[in-house]
Amino acid sequence: MPVTPTYPGVYVEELPSGSRTITGVATSITAFIGRAKRGPVNDPSLINSYGEFERIFGGLWNESTMSFAVRDFYNNGGSQAAIVRLFHPGELQAKDKKELDEVLGAVTAIKNTDNKAAGITETKKNLDDKSDSSNENPSNWSEQKKVKGKVAKKNGD
Repeated sequence: MPVTPTYPGVYVEELPSGSRTITGVATSITAFIGRAKRGPVNDPSLINSYGEFERIFGGLWNESTMSFAVRDFYNNGGSQAAIVRLFHPGELQAKDKKELDEVLGAVTAIKNTDNKAAGITETKKNLDDKSDSSNENPSNWSEQKKVKGKVAKKNGD
């Protein structure tokens, strides 16, 4: 409704509008996209703690800067993070010729059997028999390693 001026000066008339005011949002939520040891691929996961990140994505990994960024985010008071793990099958590379030969031999053995489940079981048994007994001792490990379902670290780490 217009104002009727009764004396000289500046008059302000406020008009109702259909727009909404800007509301505040949480600033302690962020998104991380990168490599991780394990977890869902190309699918965002909402996590609430670093412990949850360790459980789902495998925790710190020297080949992933994202894992260190997530740890630091929670160490600095972050509360929620959306994690997207990227993975490219071309990253599966043998570290040396011996490892490549073992993998190729195992794949060939499984492909050449009629009963794939039996082939997998036999191949796993053969690979377990070939394992070097010195690698079974955690003090010989240069980094965290998984052996028969148990995780251990080198002493002093």
